[in-house]
Amino acid sequence: MNDLIELHQNEIENLKQNMVDMEEKVQYQSEERLRDVHEMLESCQTRISRMEHQQHQHLQQLVNLDSLENSNARALVLKLINVVLTILQVVLLLVATIANILAPFLQTRLRMVTSIIVLIVCMVVFQHWPDFGSWTRQKISENWIHFSSTIDSG
Repeated sequence: MNDLIELHQNEIENLKQNMVDMEEKVQYQSEERLRDVHEMLESCQTRISRMEHQQHQHLQQLVNLDSLENSNARALVLKLINVVLTILQVVLLLVATIANILAPFLQTRLRMVTSIIVLIVCMVVFQHWPDFGSWTRQKISENWIHFSSTIDSG
């Protein structure tokens, strides 16, 4: 009996140790992913600051241009540049967000292949949805007719 109790306690200790190891592994992986996300965000911030710096340089060049002497024309051009840069920032943000969303589905070859297969199946089902609906209605009516004739004859 003591041997069984000792064996049971050893198994419990092994399970506890395995759980601690798994917890450490999950914690490490989550910290690694968080680090990757922070790196991507820093990269986006660097791109944005680089674009802002380029915008500032372009604005200085535009201010120095003698051809735009009218202050209204200058203001309009500056506003237009600001709008274009804002749109580019939004596009970069969307691209970064989409990349972050798709990253888990494309990390390994198996996940990539599975994701592509699921996408293709969804596209085929979506394209043939009307045919699928009419086919199901036909099969349901055939089964109903068969069921009704079975009831009538029986």
